[in-house]
Amino acid sequence: MCELLDDVDAAFAVTGAHTPGWPNPYQDGPEPDEEAYERSTNPEKFLIVVARVRAWTKVLRWIATIPSTSRLPPATRQ
Repeated sequence: MCELLDDVDAAFAVTGAHTPGWPNPYQDGPEPDEEAYERSTNPEKFLIVVARVRAWTKVLRWIATIPSTSRLPPATRQ
């Protein structure tokens, strides 16, 4: 499972390369109230979710093309 997550992280480095970053507005302050979750002042920041889904899709499609006989059991991977 860790190898799968590593592969997704590597794919995300490509698929998410152009997604905008943003600072955490609550990092040093109080936690947001419930109403804050209903507002979106910057909808472009959600493009990162799309990029993450694309990374997962890319990796899972790649895994689906590998014959099961050539896959090593997790215990034998190095």
